[in-house]
Amino acid sequence: MRAIALALALILLLSVSNAQNLTINILNYKGGAVSVQIFGENFSINKTFQNSSVTFPIKPGNYHVITIYNNLSIVKNVNVTNDTTLELSFEEMNDISSLFYLNRHVIVGRGEVVEIDVIYNPTQKFFRGDLEKTIPRDAKNLSILEFTGRLEDFSVVDNKVVYKNVVIPPNASIRAVYYYLLDSNEMTLNSELDTKQLVLFLPPDVNAISDDLSFAGTRALGSSTYNIYTATNLSKGKTIEVKFERSEVKLEEKQGGFNPFLIVGAVLILAGVSLYVYSKKKEGKTEEKEDWKV
Repeated sequence: MRAIALALALILLLSVSNAQNLTINILNYKGGAVSVQIFGENFSINKTFQNSSVTFPIKPGNYHVITIYNNLSIVKNVNVTNDTTLELSFEEMNDISSLFYLNRHVIVGRGEVVEIDVIYNPTQKFFRGDLEKTIPRDAKNLSILEFTGRLEDFSVVDNKVVYKNVVIPPNASIRAVYYYLLDSNEMTLNSELDTKQLVLFLPPDVNAISDDLSFAGTRALGSSTYNIYTATNLSKGKTIEVKFERSEVKLEEKQGGFNPFLIVGAVLILAGVSLYVYSKKKEGKTEEKEDWKV
C-alpha cells in the first residue's frame, strides 16, 4: 500500500510539474463578471470571475479560449508551451475610418450578381457603430445572404442597406454577402470604406470597360470560367464605373448555370486566403505592398 501511495504521489508531482499557467488579464476592467471558456484535447473548463485576472494551470498544448466581458467576446487560439499570458482589451471605438474592405468580390452572371465584402477592423479596440452598403442603382430584388457581424438592426431603402450598431472585434473581420438582379450594360461600384482589393468576375463572353480596373486573366469558379478584373487601394468614396461589352467565345467556353450558393462557397475560399495572407503580413510587420492574390 505504501508503494502504491508513493507511486500515486509521484504521478501527481510529475503532472503538476508538467503543467503551465495560462493567465487571462482584462486590461480595462471596470468591474463585473468575466467568463472564460477553454477547450483543448481532452480538456475543457468554464469559469466566471469578478476581477481583472485569472490563472489556469494546464498542460502544454493548443487551446481555444473564449473570453466574455460586458456582453462582448474575444476568441483566441493559443499554443501553450510555457507560462502564457493573454492581455485582452474590451475597449470600444466608433471611428469608421479605421475600418477597410480587405477584399470585395463582385461576381456577375446572366442578369444575376453576387457581392461578397470582407470588412476588417485592424485596431486593438472593438468597433461599434453604423455601416452602410450601396448597391448599383439598377439592381432589383436584393437579398442579404449572409452578415456575420453582430448588429442591432438593419434597413433597406432604395439601393442602400444601413446596419445599426454593428460590433466588430479587434483585429478581426466580418463578412457580408449580397445577391441581386441587374439587367443593365453598366454598373457603378461604390467604396463605402477604403478598399485593399476589388475583384470583378465576368462571364467569358463579357469584357469590362473601366478606367480603374485591370484585366487579370481568367479563373474557374464552380462549373464556370470567368474573366477577372481587379483594382487595389481604392479610397473611401471612390466610385468605379464599369461598362459591359460582349465578345464572341468558343461554345465550350460559354458560362454554365449561375448558382449563387456554389459561387459564394468558392469565393469564400479566396477571401479566406486573402485574410490569412494579410494576418501573416501584419504579424510579421512586413511592408504591405498590396500584392493581393485573386
